[in-house]
Amino acid sequence: MKEEIVREASRIVGWNNVLLAPEELVPFRYDASEFKGELPSIVVMPENEEQVSELMALSYDKEIPVVLRGGGSSLTGASIPAFPNTMVISFSNMVKIHEVNIIDSYVFVEAGVRLDDLNAYLSQYGYMFPPDPASSAVATVGGCIAGNSGGMRGAKFGQVKNWVLGLNAVLPGGDVIRIGGKTLKIRQGLDLVSLIVGSEGILAAVTSAYLKIWPAPERIARVLAYYDDLSYLMQAVTKLRESKLVPLVMEFLGEGLLDAVRRVYGDVIEAKGRNLLLIDIDGPEESLRRYVDKAIEALENEGLILYKIPETPEEMERAYLARRAAFPSSLKIRKKPSERVLVSDIVVPPSKLIPTIKEIEAAIDRSGLRAPIGGHVGDGNIHSDIFYDEEDEDEKRRAWKLLEEMAEIAIKYGGSVSAEHGIGLEKRELLKKEMKSKGSLKALEIMREIKKIFDPKNLLNPGKVI
Repeated sequence: MKEEIVREASRIVGWNNVLLAPEELVPFRYDASEFKGELPSIVVMPENEEQVSELMALSYDKEIPVVLRGGGSSLTGASIPAFPNTMVISFSNMVKIHEVNIIDSYVFVEAGVRLDDLNAYLSQYGYMFPPDPASSAVATVGGCIAGNSGGMRGAKFGQVKNWVLGLNAVLPGGDVIRIGGKTLKIRQGLDLVSLIVGSEGILAAVTSAYLKIWPAPERIARVLAYYDDLSYLMQAVTKLRESKLVPLVMEFLGEGLLDAVRRVYGDVIEAKGRNLLLIDIDGPEESLRRYVDKAIEALENEGLILYKIPETPEEMERAYLARRAAFPSSLKIRKKPSERVLVSDIVVPPSKLIPTIKEIEAAIDRSGLRAPIGGHVGDGNIHSDIFYDEEDEDEKRRAWKLLEEMAEIAIKYGGSVSAEHGIGLEKRELLKKEMKSKGSLKALEIMREIKKIFDPKNLLNPGKVI
């Protein structure tokens, strides 16, 4: 990168907030996906919105591509450079929580605040920010807004898009926009907040956000139910939904993932049963027992092996961590160091879960690959960790084909190729396939035109999504 650009970036953020050495830049070629990006030319870590604005103006003037970086936990390659000579703007220094307003039910935070830190802060007020992706220890507010993250509490609270009231963001060229606000209701013409949420950093750099907050559950009961036959587990899910209970969490782990989790969390995960359904039910003390009894009634069928209700706070936390750690735990069942994991993330209407999973299992069998499944069954979101040997071109081809087949199954049952992991590099062609199946390729044309309006030089996270 030209020396004058390095000097100017250093003037804006200070030399101590600039990374240039190859060994400092290498981590930014990677995120949590299987992709390897280009080595960025420079990484800058601004401390405030004004510096972000100046950096975006510098990028625009010198036509330098920019990738925005939060915690780097994307599973689709959304947060790595797709092209050389790229500037990465890391929000690791923008971690202020400016304001909490309980009466108005919002918190105002900078983009670099990590979700676990935010919820730890809110806990002193008895509140929480409900979306909880598995990567919440590292995932940032800005990254979750860009990815429209979900997580285990999605069964009750949905995705990040339901919890963003307003945004401050910087456009390519350096202009700052302030959209939405502090109120639960607002009309400002076209809804630009919703447009930026989930845009994966291709439209604007979110610097801070007004987030809606919610009272933390008064009490939680956690139930672990074990089944040998996955169809019986899914029957239980159907009965739970028919019961009109709205669990805080409704998760399942299939056989392969459950085996992996048992290796790490065997102290709280029973050895019996090939599949696990984990549900959380929240409510006031005086009502919780009735809710739990109603849930157990729905869980009981001829395929139920046993159920367990963790009683101590330590047991409850370990059981919760076991589900959150399913993906990293699955890495322990790799057969050799060269095995990689391609993560599927599809969604269907919950009423279509049983036929969807049956077809997915058949596709896995045809592929000859190991691809254990699990997911957020409360909202119809299914994940699969597809293992393949990166040194075996045939296995790699079959892994990508299986990913495509799973996406096609989701489309067939009225779902989508991506639930919460986004499009990034991984699912651009699958998104096109989904839109084509709906007779809606025009929607992609509109997305491209919107991208041009926000970013006429195509400098912001180029090569992603569309």
